[in-house]
Amino acid sequence: DWTKEITRKAFVTDNIFRIEGGDEIAKYNISLGYTNEGGILDNTSTQRFHTLINSSVMVSRWVDIFTNVNLAYISSDLQEQGMKEATNPILASNFMMPNLYPYMREMNGNLLPNYATYNGWNVNANPTYAYNNVSNPLALVETVEGDDKIYDVNVRAGLNWRPTENWTITGMLNIYYDYTEESLFVPGVTDKAIVPQLYGTGFNYVSKGVREQSSYFYGVNAMYQKLFGNIHDFKAYGGLRFITKNFEYDFESGYNTANDNYKTLASDLDERIIDGINDEWKWLSYYLHADYTFNHLVKAMANLSVDGSSVSGVDAPRFGFFPSAGLTFFAANTGALPSWIDMMNLSAEVSLTGNSRFSSNYAKNYYLTSNLFNMGAIVRSNVPNTRLEWEKKAQFDAALDLSLYKHMVDLQFNYFYANSYDLLLDRNISAVYGSSLYYDNTASISSQGYELALRLNPVHTKNFDWSISGNISTVKSTVESLGNAQTEDIIEFTAYNEDDAQVITRVGSSPYEFYGYQTDGIYATTAEAQAAGLKNAAGKAYQAGDVRFIDQNHDGIINDEDRVSLGSATPDFFGGVSTTLRYKWISLKADFGYSVGNKAYNALRRQTESMSTFYNQSTAVLNRWQIEGQMTDMPRAAYGDPSGNNIFSDRWIEDASYFKLRALTLAFHFDNKMLRFCQSGTIYVTGENLFTLTDYLGSDPEFNYSYSESMRGFDYAKVALPITIKVGFNLNF
Repeated sequence: DWTKEITRKAFVTDNIFRIEGGDEIAKYNISLGYTNEGGILDNTSTQRFHTLINSSVMVSRWVDIFTNVNLAYISSDLQEQGMKEATNPILASNFMMPNLYPYMREMNGNLLPNYATYNGWNVNANPTYAYNNVSNPLALVETVEGDDKIYDVNVRAGLNWRPTENWTITGMLNIYYDYTEESLFVPGVTDKAIVPQLYGTGFNYVSKGVREQSSYFYGVNAMYQKLFGNIHDFKAYGGLRFITKNFEYDFESGYNTANDNYKTLASDLDERIIDGINDEWKWLSYYLHADYTFNHLVKAMANLSVDGSSVSGVDAPRFGFFPSAGLTFFAANTGALPSWIDMMNLSAEVSLTGNSRFSSNYAKNYYLTSNLFNMGAIVRSNVPNTRLEWEKKAQFDAALDLSLYKHMVDLQFNYFYANSYDLLLDRNISAVYGSSLYYDNTASISSQGYELALRLNPVHTKNFDWSISGNISTVKSTVESLGNAQTEDIIEFTAYNEDDAQVITRVGSSPYEFYGYQTDGIYATTAEAQAAGLKNAAGKAYQAGDVRFIDQNHDGIINDEDRVSLGSATPDFFGGVSTTLRYKWISLKADFGYSVGNKAYNALRRQTESMSTFYNQSTAVLNRWQIEGQMTDMPRAAYGDPSGNNIFSDRWIEDASYFKLRALTLAFHFDNKMLRFCQSGTIYVTGENLFTLTDYLGSDPEFNYSYSESMRGFDYAKVALPITIKVGFNLNF
């Protein structure tokens, strides 16, 4: 079992020591923490050291100073993930034949300490079909070196000045610095246990990346607050905020060091790549806010933010105006409602917001260095859009907060409708401009959603308490426009990892829907295939045992014109359920999560059911079509897939709905009567991800491969969330 060879039960520890104290003049809070989280993939782990120091000092009756210092160091030992067949141990463990062994054997059967080579089973120097060799999964987890080091510094300091009872003036400075160093070495020269990369010519691989980013925040705020006659409560504040961010990423990689003992970058590497990113972002905001509450019955709010950003082009407005206004009615305070209604708040708000958190380089004209046949050159980076400006969102929110029977029943209902416009979209332009991409504010998307939350506390006594809560949410987004008479935008991933999967953003539909072919079973007989009369894009007629694709345009050919939407990763609705039982000092809490209607692309299952290579396949292929007239949902096995049965289609799109027990915690709470040396404490046992109900055939229906919205729902063989058992305590001295 190759999966068992590369996985393990891992140890996790999370420790925090905190001290707090002080007096009326000065207060402090200091915490030190250490976390060591072992990964379920062998030889993977993450360690984290962190400290947090908070302090506040009252200099005088009118002035106080506050500071926060947060330091963290994180180091990780990692493995490759994603659809990298040569280096991802999860893929290799699925592809490797189960009758092979991790180590080499002598002729008499004795095991050697050397790893089995990737091609040790090849018996013919000139095979009819090329061997599909697989990296030794155990060699991957034991010899690949993937390191990640992160240094984080976050410092905040500020001053509050209260010149009068009603006025407070605050000044604050925040500095954030992050330095991340990543390195990867994939051996292959010495042991030859890992399949060569770079079309068989890259025998080992070394890379290193360094990311450095810093952020500075400066803010000044003045607030006025006063209650007039115990009826009119007025508060207003205004100020300015300035943020500057700098980001730099440098990367270098290459193949074929002298041997596997040389793990550093050098000038004589093959296919050497040197790349990097430099970006800066500046943001200035003037803001004014006011709210007024009349006799605890009605609250009105208004806000205006005038923001400027460095992302704007030279011909675009330098500042954007973003107002908002809201109204809340506290119905329970009128005295007209029954006494069993403790709270009923009705609120509505309208707002216009802007987003400028994208690269400042899109609106600039600049040049980059390029290496062509080891000759340095300067090339144009992009075509700047001098009219580029903010992405904007106009939104309406309405809410109901209700509490009944002395808070035994709490109900919340929220609704929103948003129109996002001037959204950034990369447009393909003619190569004569020196760049194929041009970013423009062209798209618009409308969204609306609901959320209903309910909390019940039917039993609440001194010795026994039971509460149950849950929420359900739904969001639907529709593409309204892509600009310039464009009706659809297709994103391909061929250059990303040689995958023919596609997503489409089409006017009138949800963004980022899976885009591929529809299927309707398998041709059971030759007569069925001939009667259909369909051919694939290469002109080959389908035959018995092939997938029956839907000819959407009825032209007799299955090609790009027959692709349709196959659903999206956005669920129809999602939410959670939680319940807590307490008897005296003992409590039991369960947290559940669910998602319904979300689709997922199971790329790993696609590989293990393709039957087009010599890779090990899943047991599902035992049901493959083999004889004339056989009724099955699994096509025939054919090396190289000449009929295209495995192209991106609804065969690989699954319903990833799930209901999951996220955490179950049993806790014992005590005070100083039990342990004299501390004031109080808790001893607990927590189980995480204990069970999942789902029809999804992947390792876990809850995953996130990429931060990119376009890749939501792509299951590219990442490590699944493990079942975790935690035993811990919390002591307060």
